[in-house]
Amino acid sequence: MTVSVIFRERPTNWRFKGDICLWEQLEQVFREIKLPYNEEEFLEKLYLSIEEMIGERIEDGRDIGVDMFDCGELRSEKITYDFWMNTAIPILVDRLNKENKRIRDKYHYGTIISFPKRG
Repeated sequence: MTVSVIFRERPTNWRFKGDICLWEQLEQVFREIKLPYNEEEFLEKLYLSIEEMIGERIEDGRDIGVDMFDCGELRSEKITYDFWMNTAIPILVDRLNKENKRIRDKYHYGTIISFPKRG
């Protein structure tokens, strides 16, 4: 299973079409990265990927105009700072941590123990 699983369920409160396109492109970025995945490394890769895609840092505190993302018919004009910093990124981090825990628990508690037969 890869980190892209945390992008499958989309938020419902998009501000701009650019936010949808960015979400879809980030999902593609994380398709090759296996779970479990360290939260700090995830955030570092997430911020760097966003910066590469939109040409600016999302952490600077403002909405960012983007000419166009390639996500079908949708044309974008903005990426919303508030949506990414206060909704999307916290959702993604929470989902990542839940998936990491689920995998750790599966391997920790999922060990098959065989007992010797009696008699």
